[in-house]
Amino acid sequence: MSVDEPFPDYHKQAKYLTEAKKNNDFLKSANAQVLQQTLRTLDRAWDDMKTRGFGMPRFKNKYRMRSFVFPQLNKNPISDKSIKLPGLREVKWKMSRPIPDGFVPKQARITRKASGYL
Repeated sequence: MSVDEPFPDYHKQAKYLTEAKKNNDFLKSANAQVLQQTLRTLDRAWDDMKTRGFGMPRFKNKYRMRSFVFPQLNKNPISDKSIKLPGLREVKWKMSRPIPDGFVPKQARITRKASGYL
């Protein structure tokens, strides 16, 4: 990317991601929607810097990201003690409150705390 080119927006980055997934085994193993959601977060940070006067986004290594989102879940992902996340096995979880009747979970955010992932 040359200096004169404008900073790529989300759509251009998503196109680059598609090309990169073809060549990189590490990216192939990751869920595409999770990677796209991370690109949306980066795009929002750049927009906030330009329009709202926030500072430069900090570059983070893989250990600095505190959470990530699965924007779309499979049908009936929840069992008694686990939740099935796309691209992963079933993950144990503790339900903090019951899901009301008629409600369907649509996305999941995995957060890293000092005690582990929640």
